[in-house]
Amino acid sequence: MRKAVTRVCSSYVCLAWFVLPALLLAASLAEGSLPPTVAKLYTDTFFNGLVRVRNGSAAAVIAAQDFGILSDYHHTDSLRFPVGSNTKLHVALALYQLQESGLVNLTHSIADYLDANDFVAFGWSPNSTYCPKVVNSSTPSCQVITFEQLLGMSSGIPGGPFDNFFVPYAGSIGATVGPYLQAELYFVPGTDFFYSNPSFMLAAYFVEKLSGMELGDYVRKNIWRLASMNDTRYDPYNQQLAEDDRQVAEKFHYIDASTNDSIAWGKCSYELDPGVVNGAGGFKSTVKDEANLYFRLFDFNAMGRPFLKHPSSLLAMVTPRTATGSPRWFAQGVWVMNCADPSRWQPPYPRASSSMKARPFVRIRQIF
Repeated sequence: MRKAVTRVCSSYVCLAWFVLPALLLAASLAEGSLPPTVAKLYTDTFFNGLVRVRNGSAAAVIAAQDFGILSDYHHTDSLRFPVGSNTKLHVALALYQLQESGLVNLTHSIADYLDANDFVAFGWSPNSTYCPKVVNSSTPSCQVITFEQLLGMSSGIPGGPFDNFFVPYAGSIGATVGPYLQAELYFVPGTDFFYSNPSFMLAAYFVEKLSGMELGDYVRKNIWRLASMNDTRYDPYNQQLAEDDRQVAEKFHYIDASTNDSIAWGKCSYELDPGVVNGAGGFKSTVKDEANLYFRLFDFNAMGRPFLKHPSSLLAMVTPRTATGSPRWFAQGVWVMNCADPSRWQPPYPRASSSMKARPFVRIRQIF
């Protein structure tokens, strides 16, 4: 008996929350497939996924190609993929909306917004306090982490052992993120960069706390609906309560080696539980939906509308906060590149690498 895998397989490679499975390239190409030199960048790195090309903010796709296993699968545009770290932008946008509603000041300490109920949600004693300290530091004082630092990857909150993300969902975001908050910080907040997934788990927790809504309900009402993202989902229980036949997933198929008869098949357990990574990488979406969000939110003629009321909120979201290596900076839930000096610009996509890792970028031109 041998084990075969059906064609509907995982469309990402490497770490799920680090990889955007459907790259949205803004370029001017002839209608049809990608140029061979561009396509080769994906085939050489064994990329499994979709590439769709749009010209600027135009809705029409001018070039498209499917790679890897999905190149043999039909109706790929209707499939939902793990969007990985693109989830972080949704969470950052949600907190800026809540700031505009007067429910939070993102320049303030996160500790100012925690109380006994939160500590219970984290699995701590209700008499606890949040007093983060720096590892191996002679300074015993509690460190102050602001929301802006949380969203800018400069909080110093450690990510924990990688295997910790491959565990069953604890039933709430609070119970999931609580253990990470008991670890010592890697550095004094605001002084360095560390890509911390638990920072955005905590940010998602605050979205629920401040709005009084579950994370999925909040983003569906206040972000996805406004962006016409009708095919985007957040299912923290990973189809345990309801099947999603449009979600890309790995499946197994047992076949009798001697007769070629089908014996059994089923869905593999998802490598990364969306409830565990929640605001750090738990959303599923289609190529079109993700494009809708990026092109509408970062339309600087509309300056954030309809998601944001004030242009200053959008500018705050894309302001370079934490240096991650020239010319890249981390802003609020998204990387940015300051392209006022074109000689310093290096296009993030497409590029050849061992895993074709992809993360959300926004190009900023003469804004600051």
